[in-house]
Amino acid sequence: MNKKKLTAGLVLVAALLSGCDISLVGSTPGGTNTSHVTNSDSTAHESNSVESSTSATDSTTETSGSDTSSNTSGSEVNPDSDYKEQTYGYAFGKEDLNKNGGTFVANGLTWKYDAMSYAGFDTDRGFQIGSSKNPQKSWNLSTDFGTEVHVKSISVALETGKGGSASYQIKTTSSGIIDEGTFSDSQKIVSIDANDIEAEDFTLTLSADAKAMYLKQIVLKLDIPSDSDLALKDTSSEIGGGEQGGDGEEENPIDPPITDGDIIPGKNGVAETSFSPIEPEVYYSGIDFTQKDGDILKEELSQRINDGAKTIDYKKTSAMLIYTDESVENPGKIYGTYDGSLMKPVWDSGKTWNKEHTWPRSRFEGDNNVVDGDLHNLRAANSRINSGRGNKYFDEKGSEESYYPNEAEEDFRGDVARICFYMATRYTDLRLSERPNENLSVSMGKLSTLLRWNEEDPVSKFEEQRNDRIYCYQGNRNPFIDHPEIADTIFA
Repeated sequence: MNKKKLTAGLVLVAALLSGCDISLVGSTPGGTNTSHVTNSDSTAHESNSVESSTSATDSTTETSGSDTSSNTSGSEVNPDSDYKEQTYGYAFGKEDLNKNGGTFVANGLTWKYDAMSYAGFDTDRGFQIGSSKNPQKSWNLSTDFGTEVHVKSISVALETGKGGSASYQIKTTSSGIIDEGTFSDSQKIVSIDANDIEAEDFTLTLSADAKAMYLKQIVLKLDIPSDSDLALKDTSSEIGGGEQGGDGEEENPIDPPITDGDIIPGKNGVAETSFSPIEPEVYYSGIDFTQKDGDILKEELSQRINDGAKTIDYKKTSAMLIYTDESVENPGKIYGTYDGSLMKPVWDSGKTWNKEHTWPRSRFEGDNNVVDGDLHNLRAANSRINSGRGNKYFDEKGSEESYYPNEAEEDFRGDVARICFYMATRYTDLRLSERPNENLSVSMGKLSTLLRWNEEDPVSKFEEQRNDRIYCYQGNRNPFIDHPEIADTIFA
């Protein structure tokens, strides 16, 4: 409620209770409004007057019961000079939330949120809460303004996975439920005229009946006290109704954080192993690596590295990569691909490092569950490096279509070649080609370049250690690390 109107109302009530005659006088030429209150029982005509005024420098003037405002300060001023208008807008990013719940700070507000059955991210639809397999039944996101504000309007962009349905509720402690409703797989912009309700906090509750939910952004228009330290920013984007997206499968997960500490399986958040170490000659028992028939050798190896291999859920791989990708020369640090970055052994939803598919996800088709979580194909990478590579194939010179894997002095040419050889051997629908962009869904290369890199950049101690450790999680080995010489036999 506008404080001037509240003050005027209290004056009128007080006057009525005291038996006064009331006459209201309009604005004086100087811009001062006066309310005259006269006591009818006083023979001396004693009068009590209450004046409300605005100075000549006040940019707000009341005339004939209507308000007109001008703003010369760069920020909109509320008709009540004790308040100023600010807009808070934020589009939620991949790094903001994680499965375990917690808090994060964005654009001047601290948000608190519940744990989730599944956490993911979609570039177009925003942060994913729950999935088609595990819909989130109830989830709260809240913030405390730290002072009493007037809420002018609220806008929230929501969506579900394809064919899904969900409900939302917006409330404050002082006013209770402000709005509630449902949303589905077409993007819904919840727009509320909040009528200047007073609030000290804000809570959004989402509940899915089916499929995943997506939260794109929140925009709040507020009147805040002029003396408040609250400083809000608006980095929201112009968005409208979107087209139907996917069904909310667990495709782009955000894993829970892993604590810093010694890299020991089963401790400090590092995943426990499933298999005991094995010597290469024992693992490949019965396979003749000297045979010259590449097709037979490839078939035998494909069967061996598939038999008994464990399918790993992609969202669980972060806790494994901390161990598999530990630096040999700098124990306790993760060794990043492409540039040799030494990174902290902590998973913080991709802020410090993220997971690079050496054979890009967009270049394998069909059921991706097995391929997506294959540790031999996944490498820890500096986040900046990972985003720069995209889904380009490998070649000597980087271009719009190709990528050269040495971003620094470290040599990763042989590393990526041997990973690609493994992928094309284990998954028979994938192929290495001289023209890898002719069929983007299954092809990688450039084959002749990878074969040359395999010779020029020999197997490193890091690759050997990583191969041993991946076996302990996944139950298979990369034969092109154990026997790099067979690449020519199979692929040349």
